Amino acid sequence: MRWCDDGKETFVKLVKNFTNLKKVKFEPADKKDCTEGHKLFKKEIEFFINKIKKCHKAEEDYESRIESCSNDHMFE
Repeated sequence: MRWCDDGKETFVKLVKNFTNLKKVKFEPADKKDCTEGHKLFKKEIEFFINKIKKCHKAEEDYESRIESCSNDHMFE
């Protein structure tokens, strides 16, 4: 199934606004569907997913630092 332009735009908005996604699998139905527009759409989705992953990693690192500074953790 090919993505229509409205579907692409809606999905990109979803990925931009809802950062709970961590992974999106994106494969063409067959080789003839690999048009330039398809490749650009895939790159755009990968960009936003990588950005979300970096934010999640930063949040995890921050929480880990906060936990390591807690009194309970220091006295264990």
